[in-house]
Amino acid sequence: MICGVTSVASCMDNISINGGIIISLLGGCLYFFLSKVYLKLEVDDPLESSIIYGWMGVFSSIVVGFVDQK
Repeated sequence: MICGVTSVASCMDNISINGGIIISLLGGCLYFFLSKVYLKLEVDDPLESSIIYGWMGVFSSIVVGFVDQK
């Protein structure tokens, strides 16, 4: 859930409700994928903070260009 919130955080004032739901679901899927990649590569990040705040921030910055209503 926190990945979905982090994904929507940068663009929440310029998107619709449906766009926010889609972005948060995509962020959750991206978290699932990246956590599997981190386990496979044996990356030492026990709190997964680089996934949650790093990669979700990058994803959010990219997605804001596609879903911005203005």
